[in-house]
Amino acid sequence: MWRGIPLIAACIAACGGPQDGGSAPATSIFDFPDADALQAELAESAPPRALFPAAPEGAAWEVSDDLPAAPALAGHELTTPAGLLVNSVAGRLPGVVASAGAGCHARELARYVAATGQRPPMGRERFVAARCGAVSTRITTLIHETSDPESVSDADVWAAHEGPARRWVEGALVGVGDALIGLHFARAGGRGALALVVEQPELVLREVRPEPDGSGAVVIRGRLLVEDARHVEALINVGDHGVRECEAARNVALPEVAFRCAMDPADEVAGIDVGLLREGRFLAQGVATLLARRGADAARRHRPTAVGPTARATNPGELQRLVLARVAELRREFGLGPLVHAEAETRALEPAARHYFWSGASDELRDQIALTMLAGWEVPGAIRDARLTASAMGTTDVAEWLGIAMDRPSMRAVFMDPEARYLAIASVVEAGGIGAIVTSYEDAPPAGAPATAATATALLDRITEVRVARGLEPPTEVRDPSALVRELERVREGKDPGRALEAAMARAAREWNHAVGGLTLRTGGRLDTLQVPEELLQPGPLYVQAAAIFHQAPGAPWGQYLVFMLHAR
Repeated sequence: MWRGIPLIAACIAACGGPQDGGSAPATSIFDFPDADALQAELAESAPPRALFPAAPEGAAWEVSDDLPAAPALAGHELTTPAGLLVNSVAGRLPGVVASAGAGCHARELARYVAATGQRPPMGRERFVAARCGAVSTRITTLIHETSDPESVSDADVWAAHEGPARRWVEGALVGVGDALIGLHFARAGGRGALALVVEQPELVLREVRPEPDGSGAVVIRGRLLVEDARHVEALINVGDHGVRECEAARNVALPEVAFRCAMDPADEVAGIDVGLLREGRFLAQGVATLLARRGADAARRHRPTAVGPTARATNPGELQRLVLARVAELRREFGLGPLVHAEAETRALEPAARHYFWSGASDELRDQIALTMLAGWEVPGAIRDARLTASAMGTTDVAEWLGIAMDRPSMRAVFMDPEARYLAIASVVEAGGIGAIVTSYEDAPPAGAPATAATATALLDRITEVRVARGLEPPTEVRDPSALVRELERVREGKDPGRALEAAMARAAREWNHAVGGLTLRTGGRLDTLQVPEELLQPGPLYVQAAAIFHQAPGAPWGQYLVFMLHAR
């Protein structure tokens, strides 16, 4: 029997928006898909079934003692018969390397299938992959099951299957490109399982200390293989339901990445997600999933996040009600208010969920559905930012679905965002399981809200972060941007942005007694992901004054910042 599926469920988020240097504040920088156009496209075809059949209840799974001390940082020669086979195959394929992490994952998966006759539940397999050190979010696992008399020795069984196994592995790796691979064969009674793991990393790890150092932090260093990344962030789980951002090293510039993830003192195990935003894209993507742990014995058995008693859903309405209620309870633990159900947005996108989770859906259609939901066309008021996640699981127990979802820091952040106000849940519920696209939305500042000191600080912090990462000295802030703010307010009242910036530059040149340059940007989402213009990233001393106001263009679902920057050398 041959089966191959991607291991990691879809998990995407928006945490920072596009930007341009244009000067027309009345237009929106966001290019969200039109909701009516999406509905028209979906009406052309309706897949009869979205999800896989129900998965049987997973058996207990304890990881064996022979585990890598840390995620594999280099190739590793696997010495089992299956490992020797995969080593010889990898040796003939450029860019393909047999790794300890993928080998460990293959071993544990083969043991489980041989013992139970079924694949493990998604949450457990994801946990074991991370514990083994197969940390990429692009992992494919293939299983070949055998049946031989129990009286036949392992050596004779392998001799009989080695030839077909080699052809199977070689066929699976055709055109795979750069990859880390592992292969393992296990038997339990008369049943055998050959597991092939193919990991296609987008982050090459150079240093990982999965156990916290003296300061309580886990250290991650590596290099992105993605050429067009514009922002990278890492999140770590905190306690049963919390999540926090990891601290990025300020002296490291992309494609190099370095993080210190502070582990909660009470946690024995904590998941870490690393994700990135690409240039010209608004949907983030995960690139790595790791496990922080206190000692080797702290992470041998998967314990899903507890979110309350079993609660079965038979339709999308029940799912929405149960998720909102459970999430409200979790947020209350952290002193956070409940999320308001964006019912109109949920209704509008409900038909799209079946298409999103349909196995025949194209990546382009899934992107269009995600971006349309992210836009929040039916969410009340203006949106400042949003986080979106999507996950399908073979269960109708909302507690199990939510618990496994919240194992992932990136998913947990959607439900536990302290700034979020609204939640939309477009879902499909079948006898075989639950698939849901969930988005939380942050309110924009009130219309006409003035620029604040916090906004200016966020801009200067971002410029400092990028300059220091490039080895440049931090900028010097020119205090009191009140005059700059007044010019921004005049733009909001209808003044041409170019003329307003020229007036601000002339005033600054007189006051600073120095030649002054100026920049205007429109940007959405979070200011801490702002793409800093190259004019501000040149060597030498830099003096900067910055201010921004928030406004919503007519007909746009999201608000945006209009940023003025003055600079001198």
